Amino acid sequence: MRAFWPGSPRGFCGECGSDRFDWTDLSGLGTIHAFTVQEAGLPAGFDGPRVFAIVKIDGLRIFSILVDAEPSSIAVGQPVRLAPLRVADDPGGSARWLPAFRPA
Repeated sequence: MRAFWPGSPRGFCGECGSDRFDWTDLSGLGTIHAFTVQEAGLPAGFDGPRVFAIVKIDGLRIFSILVDAEPSSIAVGQPVRLAPLRVADDPGGSARWLPAFRPA
């Protein structure tokens, strides 16, 4: 079985055509594979600078936000831990979260 990210529901596997899927919990610990720092042009509600990273976790590479991280101290290979980031609630008032990481 192969794992894919994003893990959003879909009708079938693009590789084998199977319609069987299983959800898998990830460990929450990863390492920085690559990163970039955005200082301008941030969406409303996001403070800058914002650090975006590709995090290797349990064999997957996830594009995510790094929080509580000083841009000058970030390095490829640095360990990080899952720290979900709450964003604006949906119109019904339910919380919405983005996967985010912070230095471990």
